[in-house]
Amino acid sequence: MFDLVDEKYCKHILASEMQNHVNQNVLLYGKLVTTRFNKTAQGKLMRLSTFIDKKGHYFNAVHFTNVVHDFPIAGMGIYACYGKITNRFGFCSMNIIKSKKLRILCDPRG
Repeated sequence: MFDLVDEKYCKHILASEMQNHVNQNVLLYGKLVTTRFNKTAQGKLMRLSTFIDKKGHYFNAVHFTNVVHDFPIAGMGIYACYGKITNRFGFCSMNIIKSKKLRILCDPRG
């Protein structure tokens, strides 16, 4: 599906490289696998998402309350995920700063 994206890819890393970028802001591209809302201890809305990159590696992302409404997940597709890489107990994930669903090429058959 990554070959069907109708936008130019910017410089990014792969999920397998996350451990080399802990505490850094990076860009990852991923196909949405699953997402769900959760509530913080203060009762505010946040989102947890799982993506798969073009090499088949999974990565998890957290959309905290400050970005969950500004950068919504709008269904299945490929997303540009920009955020800070964290490492908790040897497992890396991304705290989303901003994300965007990418356009897919139109079906040429009409």
